[in-house]
Amino acid sequence: MPMDRPMKRQREAFTLPTNEHDLDGADTILHASNVLAVQAAALSHITRLYQTDPVAREGLLTTVSTIVESQSAGGKVVVCGVGKSGLVGHKFVATMKSLGIGASFMHASEATHGDLGDIREVSTTRILLESV
Repeated sequence: MPMDRPMKRQREAFTLPTNEHDLDGADTILHASNVLAVQAAALSHITRLYQTDPVAREGLLTTVSTIVESQSAGGKVVVCGVGKSGLVGHKFVATMKSLGIGASFMHASEATHGDLGDIREVSTTRILLESV
């Protein structure tokens, strides 16, 4: 006799929070503008870092050339991570795939349990995200 499973929760359509004091959406616009300003500042900082820090420049150039070499050889980028770096790794893989770059994610602790089969001779590019 099959067990009864609870019904799935229905997804609700996204709606902006209502605020009786923000009928024209000014608080929402202000919050969105602040988020965009923070993101713009972060991009500005990373741009400055790549322009001025030799270690950051070398790391970026090495990463780009490694990805290009892997793709030229018919391989893919294999990203490993655990915890927060794993979450970033998943996002990185999704971004690479959306750009048409062969990539996959391998949880570091799962590698010893069969996932190493995902790595082929031409797929030896590995970017390890130890800390983000």
